Amino acid sequence: MTDTICDECLAIDFGKLMKISQDDVTKEDPFKPQNDFDLLLEINANRFDTSSTENCALCRVLSASLCPCEQEWSDPGIVDYASQARYVLEAFSFRRNCPWVPGNIEGVQDCHMLLATRGAFASNRNYAKFVRGDGYVVCLPKEREERFYVPQVIPDTLNVAKARSWLENCKEAHDDRCNKRSSIVFGMKVIDCETLMVVDAQDGMDWVALSYVWGHAKPHPNSNSIQLGGPLIMLSRTVNDAIQVTRSLGYKYLWIDRYCIDQNDTASKRSQLERMDAIYHGAELTIIAAAGQDESHGLPGVRDTARKKQQIIELDTCTILSTGPDPIDETRKSRWWSRGWTFQEGIMSRRRLVFAEHQSFFECGGGCCMEALGGLELPGSPERLQYTSQSSKTLNSGFLERAQFRMARRRLPEATAGFDQFLTIAGAYTKRTLTFDSDSLVAFAGVAHYLQRSEPKVSHLYGIPYMPSALDSGGDEGYIVYSLCWFHNGDSAPRRRAQFPSWTWAGWAGEVHWMTGMLTGTGKDVIPKLQSIQIEDNGQISAMEEYLRTFDPSNTTITGTDLALRFEAQVIPYTLFRLGESESEASACSSDEDSTHDVIESGTTSSVLAAALGDDQEHSENNIHLQDLHLQDQDLEGNCIASIQENDAINALGSYEDSNNSDNSSNTTTQSLDPHDWHDWVVGKHSLWDRSRMPEFDPLEFIQNIKSRRWSCLLLADYDANAGYSHRRFLLVVEWLKDGSAHRIGSIVLNQHHYIDADEPNFFEDKDLEWIKVRLI
Repeated sequence: MTDTICDECLAIDFGKLMKISQDDVTKEDPFKPQNDFDLLLEINANRFDTSSTENCALCRVLSASLCPCEQEWSDPGIVDYASQARYVLEAFSFRRNCPWVPGNIEGVQDCHMLLATRGAFASNRNYAKFVRGDGYVVCLPKEREERFYVPQVIPDTLNVAKARSWLENCKEAHDDRCNKRSSIVFGMKVIDCETLMVVDAQDGMDWVALSYVWGHAKPHPNSNSIQLGGPLIMLSRTVNDAIQVTRSLGYKYLWIDRYCIDQNDTASKRSQLERMDAIYHGAELTIIAAAGQDESHGLPGVRDTARKKQQIIELDTCTILSTGPDPIDETRKSRWWSRGWTFQEGIMSRRRLVFAEHQSFFECGGGCCMEALGGLELPGSPERLQYTSQSSKTLNSGFLERAQFRMARRRLPEATAGFDQFLTIAGAYTKRTLTFDSDSLVAFAGVAHYLQRSEPKVSHLYGIPYMPSALDSGGDEGYIVYSLCWFHNGDSAPRRRAQFPSWTWAGWAGEVHWMTGMLTGTGKDVIPKLQSIQIEDNGQISAMEEYLRTFDPSNTTITGTDLALRFEAQVIPYTLFRLGESESEASACSSDEDSTHDVIESGTTSSVLAAALGDDQEHSENNIHLQDLHLQDQDLEGNCIASIQENDAINALGSYEDSNNSDNSSNTTTQSLDPHDWHDWVVGKHSLWDRSRMPEFDPLEFIQNIKSRRWSCLLLADYDANAGYSHRRFLLVVEWLKDGSAHRIGSIVLNQHHYIDADEPNFFEDKDLEWIKVRLI
């Protein structure tokens, strides 16, 4: 591979960009109100998308500017045309298009962002999102000064002066979100970075914390050194690099879990793990190792740990450089991001210095800065002064802010803010992975402990949150029942964790959500459908309110399955399940009126089903009821035999076709129904919510088990909010055990779409459903 530049790239007139004034770069075109200033540079940029880029250094850089945005079109025909259209290279305003640059700071100097779009077939001007993963390509003058929010060359090593400026600005300009001090945790130890000895933490001491991935478990080479008071030896590259960063930033003490928690003292270890919130929140800074697979990788840009190279092309008239991948996007793809333990470490920290593969960036409660942009290290800059005074408003790209700070932005009712925050953070946490299933709650204990100290207090029963303040007001039932209405995300692959009860999300691996992420101040949008809720603890049965008044999760074993829930619930009969009419035309309509899950990084999913079946008598010919299908009995051992026969279902469909040959459109609809596809089924007259995971079992097998009462489908709660725009019903699926107890095996969430289901505003009638007693373990 050579560093030559092809003739086509040499012919591009980048020099004309240097003649455009800053005002012209930034201003909006009055004739194209949706467009920013742009300039056509190359009418055929397809070569950036071919193997020929290997022979041209500039082609390789500009390949990161490709915006394949044809999928933004909803019309398949336009998508086809757009995908064949030529890319054209254009120059845009960096300031107006890059999400890193806040819009509320005046006087920020602009530059040119280079993007290759589909030209006339480009669907919109939000192009920057298409190149975020590869980085933004910009065109800069040859002679230039470092300016606020203007891309710049990333040094090979950490710019310590810049990192110090980030810290100093946070300490000077931000409020208690960043600067509220915490006292040391009882029994806490830290590493003295000068002597490399583990010492007791003292009141008034400042410390830095390290968040990293251990990797494969190895023998602890420092156990004797710690016990004898000697210096640490044989430290990993990441640990050594973190010690170097701590000292270079002017700090002396560093907290690292492997060395500062006695791994051989079970009681002490548990005590420290449960106070991880205080340890990380109390740290002056948390160093995050978001590069590599484990602690052997090191911190890029520190000592001899190399960064990935930034792409820079020097031309006669200008400099073309890539900012490198968005460090936040890069962090989200790291192994550090995927781990359960590191999740709470990051979210509880007040300030984070993140080491990604290409550069480092800083995030706190009031701002986000990175090495790829000029910023707070520029003394005397008027833009710096404006940033300092407005920094609390500029957090527009923080990788943890969605879970940590969204509550303030959405102005949630104070009464439920902590409860909603618990659900949001728990949902984000369940995306992460754990090496040991038994850590499901202990790795979340720090966050839970933090929310327990909030006002109003939020506690939890094995991960199921509730509001202690609601116990005396009679509103506790709505919260606890709603908390039990969790379901796995449609894309997740749930797996049972036997160390915990089946009714808590902690008892399962896999991403979970609830029917909404935001309740009203009173919680009255939740309609519980359970009765007589009790809690059984080691054989002792108590009313739920009585038990929760004295329950303290911090004094409870973090693993165990001895806790059972007892309640009365209504059973959903198998006859309510039926093949429905799949309205594919409705798939373009979103079923997420309250935009709940947009804040947890789960993009909008189209509604696959929107069945609005008519009255049974009026439309009996159009519906295939389960009583028309032949259900097999159980074998002698009580096991299900092959569920419902597939041929029976097909024959039922065929009978329907024979009796309706005159109606071709009806035949077409019926033929499209698949009895093995949950998307073609309804319960009552409403479809399964496509944001929730469909039951893992074949529908025919599922219904056979419901009919045989080996399983039961229980009505837990309804959710009705946003003036009827958000209307859902939660059904819990349980399997009965030999001792009469039941355990959770899945769930079904029904969704009433405000527009598509306008003729069927209510779910199936439940007043006459059978009530049963349940002991859920």
